[in-house]
Amino acid sequence: MTATPTIPSLVLRDRDEIEGRYRRTLGEQCAAAGLDMVIAQESIVGRCSYRAAVINQRTGSRITEHNRDLVEGLDRVLDRLNREEWDL
Repeated sequence: MTATPTIPSLVLRDRDEIEGRYRRTLGEQCAAAGLDMVIAQESIVGRCSYRAAVINQRTGSRITEHNRDLVEGLDRVLDRLNREEWDL
């Protein structure tokens, strides 16, 4: 039997804080600009991935990132929003 690796609680806490900051920052920027923000978890047996999107309902423009790491996905969406790099 294989042992399941454990992640120290401090690492999990720090990761949760980072995720929360990204969610808050992205949410505040979207609210200020009148944009919608969507975060979805897509589960496949044994693993999950995330899709994060910012949508401009007025123009139909969107920024979408798909990633197995939610924090990385949120970081990429926030970066693209700051650069106004919309999907075609």
